[in-house]
Amino acid sequence: TQSRSSAASDVYKRQGESISSRDYVRHAGEEFVYVLSGKVRILTELYEPLTLAVGDSCYFDSAMAHVLVSEGPGNATVMWVASDLVADLG
Repeated sequence: TQSRSSAASDVYKRQGESISSRDYVRHAGEEFVYVLSGKVRILTELYEPLTLAVGDSCYFDSAMAHVLVSEGPGNATVMWVASDLVADLG
């Protein structure tokens, strides 16, 4: 069985804040992020930080710890699609 959700979401600038391990999330499934406005940075536990601008996208395994922050002078808006993969063991 597969559950999906998607939404346009604002990504807020963290003025003067550092990112800590508490900010990272991980969960079952996969994610697709598409930047609608602004610029964002995706930080993960396994890869170098990735900066995405308008029209850029990224797809990754949600089990890898990750966090998304705005890189521009203001907020960014992204379309975020997440799937939660659940095996049917019956």
